[in-house]
Amino acid sequence: MPRKTSFKELDVPHNGYANYDTWYASNFITQDTHLNDLVKSLWADGYKSWGSMLCKLKEYGPTWRAVNSIECLDLRNDRIKSSEMTTFLKSITTNK
Repeated sequence: MPRKTSFKELDVPHNGYANYDTWYASNFITQDTHLNDLVKSLWADGYKSWGSMLCKLKEYGPTWRAVNSIECLDLRNDRIKSSEMTTFLKSITTNK
């Protein structure tokens, strides 16, 4: 019997993002105060793309775990769309 596929495993649009993984990563960064502050600091230090920021974030470990929560962002997830994340990072770090 074939295994059922979850929508999380599919590369289909989710809540306005390219897929669930990209939405989850952007939502996680928005909701986690510590990671949000770190991302903004790294952006100011010149890490202006998801790829470059990801390399720096991985220095802290392969995952980012939220404080007082079981939620976790896997930084090794290759389904997160880099170009879309770079656009998201720019939107949260640009002064309006």
